[in-house]
Amino acid sequence: MASLLERYKSECATDYVIISDGQIIGNNPVIESTLRGGFNVRITLQTAKQDMHSGTFGGAIPNAASVMADFLGGLIDAGNNIKYSQFYKDVDEVDVATMKSTAVLSSLTVNKTESLGVRHLTLRSGENFYYRTCLRPTIQITSLNSGYVGSGFLNSVPSTAEVRLNIRTVSSQKSAEVYRSLVEFIRKIMPSFVDYEIEVSGMHEPIKLDINSPMHVLVGEYLEKSYGEEALISFVGGAIPFVGEVKRILGKDSVLVPFANSDCNMHGPEENFSIDLVYKALTFSDMLLAKR
Repeated sequence: MASLLERYKSECATDYVIISDGQIIGNNPVIESTLRGGFNVRITLQTAKQDMHSGTFGGAIPNAASVMADFLGGLIDAGNNIKYSQFYKDVDEVDVATMKSTAVLSSLTVNKTESLGVRHLTLRSGENFYYRTCLRPTIQITSLNSGYVGSGFLNSVPSTAEVRLNIRTVSSQKSAEVYRSLVEFIRKIMPSFVDYEIEVSGMHEPIKLDINSPMHVLVGEYLEKSYGEEALISFVGGAIPFVGEVKRILGKDSVLVPFANSDCNMHGPEENFSIDLVYKALTFSDMLLAKR
């Protein structure tokens, strides 16, 4: 998409860009004000040339799975906090008004995690769900692999291990700088007897939009007329890299207006879209395009 925007920049000249990718909150329409940035990292480590018999070598040689577990324990604590302070460098301070907004949004989605079978939230005192998932950076383990994973058992000491990490950054962090600090941290804590490789992909920057712009105000008015409910200002833990490309290439902020129902199970099994909300979205679109 970025290459197309670059190629047809003059043809794509516009006053505003409206993007819908997400869900409303309860019955309330939403204008999204932030997006997290980030990147993915694959770390592969090796402790020997090959896997070896656990009876002959176990206990005397490094176990790649154990080494990886120790590394991850040194990176992330049980509360999902990152253990090196440089990771949080340049994170925006959250003012009192924004903190209150995250608390309201969290109260409206209180059953979201419970319905998915989650019995515990890793929040510090004074934190809430939206603050933690939208306005704080995080590192999440998305894949972990080592040793034999087939049926039955194979009694060997793993010589390799792989972890894939998803890193989310927030306004005013620079994803490249966060990546460099992570690489330096890995270099410091990885044992000297380990060979390792790091691969990075999908780097993009966090977004903070001016929700007081004339178009944002107009969109809020049209949403309230279309839905019959207050339009809430929301924060997003995910990313839409295209929003950053629009700003970089066209010099324009986007207006982010999600339409899907809050229980749509986005990107998951049985993803759904309420027909009633389809009609409300069409009503809003008609009002916006016709400026009624």
